[in-house]
Amino acid sequence: VSLGSKVAGESIIKFFFSEDFNGVKINGKPITEEVTDLLAELFIEGRKPLNLIKGLIFGIKYFLTKKEKEIIQRLDAIETLAIGMMNKRRNYSQKDSDSSRSKINADLLAAYIEILENQKGKEVTPEEKVTESEIVQQFLTLFFAGTDTTSHTISMSLYCLAKYPEQYKKIEKETKEIAGDEEPLTYEKISQLNQLHAFVKEVLRMLTPVTSPFIRKAVKPHVLGDVKVEKGSLMSCVLLSPM
Repeated sequence: VSLGSKVAGESIIKFFFSEDFNGVKINGKPITEEVTDLLAELFIEGRKPLNLIKGLIFGIKYFLTKKEKEIIQRLDAIETLAIGMMNKRRNYSQKDSDSSRSKINADLLAAYIEILENQKGKEVTPEEKVTESEIVQQFLTLFFAGTDTTSHTISMSLYCLAKYPEQYKKIEKETKEIAGDEEPLTYEKISQLNQLHAFVKEVLRMLTPVTSPFIRKAVKPHVLGDVKVEKGSLMSCVLLSPM
């Protein structure tokens, strides 16, 4: 699972910031590890009953515990680092080569920077305005939502490959026939790996990372098997299958 988190986290950081965070450490840890640990701690603290009640009554900014203050300081450090990276990117001079510009424009941060630059000199409503802090929050949201689910899928896929060696052999054979020794593996080649796609979809069906994704309200009475569902009832589908 930790290996899956590392791979997923590094992929998300590269997708958002390209190569800018390579080798960067914060609080003595690689940025991927620090953000992963921090968001996990934030989730745990947020789910504690006392913190939930306190947040509902007073809001999340008041009567902070020592642990909550520490988490906020670590979040601020990540935001400061990310904004510094962002400003460094924005300050690239026009004399950079076309190849350099094309490389740094191949990530999500480039799209956000374009929005920031386009806002200059224009009247933008508070609802439409994008700030540097909001961009960092988008990164953290993407990291939190994508790391856990993706690392779970990677881990469960590796588990199933070990448990069902016949599937491993089929996927290995297909990959060699279609992709050979090609590196890096292109999107066009990956899109042809039908056996691999079917395998991952089955892993997601049997061992989904999101067990209760939606809550629905019954707009009219229903009967599901022996269960009578009254109008207005709230229902959630638990997506779990026995192995």
